[in-house]
Amino acid sequence: MARILIVDDEQFVRNALCRALKGHDLVTAANGEEALQHLTQSGAPFDLILCDLMMPGVSGMDLYRHLGDRQPSRQAQFVFLTGGVFTDEAQDFITHISNPVIQKPFNFQQLRGIVRARIGANPSGNGDAPDSDDSAPPSP
Repeated sequence: MARILIVDDEQFVRNALCRALKGHDLVTAANGEEALQHLTQSGAPFDLILCDLMMPGVSGMDLYRHLGDRQPSRQAQFVFLTGGVFTDEAQDFITHISNPVIQKPFNFQQLRGIVRARIGANPSGNGDAPDSDDSAPPSP
């Protein structure tokens, strides 16, 4: 079981990710500021950070850069989620990082495969169970 931080400004997406990744120790954040609080608090470290790329306020890009300035090893923990790259800055960002970027709507089997590959763990034996709907609706 891995400890995973899920960062997305859409409640529906956070809930869908929690359902898809049940069996892991999941912590959610509705924005970059909240994620930063979770990441700087003492306690068990996160094994993986699933983070929306574009969010109001502190974006996923901002969070990644902030952690890179202070704790560069944490940057490797990021897997980015995006409903589309709408700015030149975001497009440039994803072309210059080596982290996985998952497009919304995402396929839950693909997501679980990336999570397993990144953390080397299988969630409680039900990570490969098929879902009735293996994709989340697109981000508006």
